[in-house]
Amino acid sequence: LLRSPLALAAEQLVRRLPADWQAASRVESQQPPQSGVAGISSGHFLVAPGEVVALGYLLEASGHLAETERRVAGATCAELVGDLYPGHIAPVAELVSRASLATAGRSALGPGAVDVFRSGAHKLLAAADAAFSGYAEAGFPGCLLVSDVGRALIDPLLASHGRVAVVLVDAMRADAGRFVVAGLARALPARKLDWHWAVVPAPPRTA
Repeated sequence: LLRSPLALAAEQLVRRLPADWQAASRVESQQPPQSGVAGISSGHFLVAPGEVVALGYLLEASGHLAETERRVAGATCAELVGDLYPGHIAPVAELVSRASLATAGRSALGPGAVDVFRSGAHKLLAAADAAFSGYAEAGFPGCLLVSDVGRALIDPLLASHGRVAVVLVDAMRADAGRFVVAGLARALPARKLDWHWAVVPAPPRTA
């Protein structure tokens, strides 16, 4: 019985987030500094931190969705391609998937709440996809084309250093790209990091 109020509150919160993505920031702001979602369970003697892991993933995803909702309508093509997509849209699928897996154990959330969240997220991300489609039909104005990467980025490095290593990551896994680059940044802390997101004018012919 002592655990029920937290579980009920977590379920209701997650089910209501699709109607108000900004609510996640209000929940986080009520937690002690740096406590994150763990602060939600800190005052509950019978609730282990692991029980709110799924909630934590969904609150993080909600933050990304709130930023997407706030900016997508007025975003330029370059902002959508180089900032909103890799920084806020791409991470959502992974976070929702992790939340779904976390509900398999002892969790304050059930799979049904994650499904409601996922459905709401898909509706918002569909609007972002529509914006992408519109910019694609216009030729991705203001964006670097993948065919120009060699001339614009690699040639100047070759001219300065004589050699260059290139890592290409498919943008459908922008989250994997960030993971790779984080490893490079740890290995080479003194190096300056620049992000360049290139677009393919026509969709590749793959499944």
